[in-house]
Amino acid sequence: MMDTKLKAVARTMLDAFGGDFPDWIRTEADPLQDAINAQPSKPYHVLVLVNGSPGCKWAVEFGDCDETTVKQEFADMRDRGWKRRELKIITTGDTQAEIDAAVAELNKDL
Repeated sequence: MMDTKLKAVARTMLDAFGGDFPDWIRTEADPLQDAINAQPSKPYHVLVLVNGSPGCKWAVEFGDCDETTVKQEFADMRDRGWKRRELKIITTGDTQAEIDAAVAELNKDL
């Protein structure tokens, strides 16, 4: 059954053009509702490291949806000589825009 928000939007669209709910709206109602109800992007864990570039202290080194994998990469970087203060794991959304925004937030006061 169509959610009230989707039904209201569909009704408004149909009223604007006249007519009743066509079959394609009934057929597509569940997938459309699933898309509307979809959870925001899943957490994404990003290992950032000290870049040292002017105005860009932190830069992305590695990322994955699995936090354990990112923590392992962190440990590997430590084993290769990186200091703890030079590495950081942050959690962001999984889109590139969300990752870029999170890194920019870290670098904003430089």
